[in-house]
Amino acid sequence: MKNILIPTDFSKNATDAAKYTLNLFENEKCKFYHLHSVDIEVSRLNNLTHKFTQSIREEALIKLNKLKSYFTITDTKFKNRQKTILSFDSLVDSVKLNTKKHKIDLVVMGTKGMTGLRKMFFGSNAVNVLNQTEECATLIVPDEMEFKTINKIGFPTDLKSISPKVIEDVKFLAKLHNATILIMHILDDDTLTDIQQENLDKLKKEFEGIDYYFHVMPLYDKVAEEILDFIEDAEIDLLAITKNEHSFIEKIFREPVIQKLGHKITIPLMVVPQAN
Repeated sequence: MKNILIPTDFSKNATDAAKYTLNLFENEKCKFYHLHSVDIEVSRLNNLTHKFTQSIREEALIKLNKLKSYFTITDTKFKNRQKTILSFDSLVDSVKLNTKKHKIDLVVMGTKGMTGLRKMFFGSNAVNVLNQTEECATLIVPDEMEFKTINKIGFPTDLKSISPKVIEDVKFLAKLHNATILIMHILDDDTLTDIQQENLDKLKKEFEGIDYYFHVMPLYDKVAEEILDFIEDAEIDLLAITKNEHSFIEKIFREPVIQKLGHKITIPLMVVPQAN
């Protein structure tokens, strides 16, 4: 069974992310944890009256239960698959704590469009959660993202190292939706190195029994723009990226091009830790 943590501030984009996630895993035995963090500084919390903090707690619990009921009414299959968590820790601390406590496999974050993706990666809660979540993958869902069948999963890789965790998560989604994996590699030299060829052979072996294609793209532009071209040309439904210090994701968010093109990324982005 998969355990999925969905932080919420009860905004529309957070609810959209939850809706997308439940649809994404509706045919898998999953338990969904709706987490709301009331982020009040400890110094302030100590000065608040018990009556006031109790009212905050009660209001948040009502909203959490309404959120859970909303999905139960939408589809009865979710009736016994949802849990709610109310925390007075910071969002990052609460995600870290509950990821370990409930053995979470995936954390889901909604973001305001994908101009929000750029903003998110410069200091918001979402990037802090992403940076601090090392035990599992993080799925970033654009605002107003309506679920559609996942037919193609894009998987950019430099082939310098391949994590078993990344392979496991990409394979899981591909099998769940009978999707094709499109491995994308930007060739910055004439040929693959021995290590890159070895890792490519490993990927091909791991993906046996699953439809996959290997795309080689020449280095003609910044990495972010090439990935955007790849998403558009190949009609990718979900992009999976490895998180490590030399990964594509690090290059993407160092490049100024994301400031101009970030709003064009309109599909979910799954970021999987390299470690494990």
